[in-house]
Amino acid sequence: MNSFWVYIIQCGDGHLYTGHTDDPEKRLALHHRGDFGGYTSGRKYLRLAWSQEFPTRDEAISRERQIKRWTHVKKLALIRGDWEMLRSAARSRKLPAETQSAQRTGDTDARTVRLRSP
Repeated sequence: MNSFWVYIIQCGDGHLYTGHTDDPEKRLALHHRGDFGGYTSGRKYLRLAWSQEFPTRDEAISRERQIKRWTHVKKLALIRGDWEMLRSAARSRKLPAETQSAQRTGDTDARTVRLRSP
């Protein structure tokens, strides 16, 4: 049975791209080469910042759509695994000074979640 993945790519300029796929390695290679088109095609220094596996495409698409509606700050909290900041960002769209600085500089201190091999 195929797994489906939701992922967040961090671009060198600090922007975040959220997508889903059933073949993470192939999709990331397409993003890196600029062959995927769209948002990441003109961006450089892409890295996988976060990913989550789902048993069905519908669940992955649902999660992707949820994350795409989030603020940049809330996505950074998810990437960091900072559950307190995630809860705080869910309650308020006001940015603490520390988060504003990280957002401007792209310094996310993000951990990469490694994809499992099939």
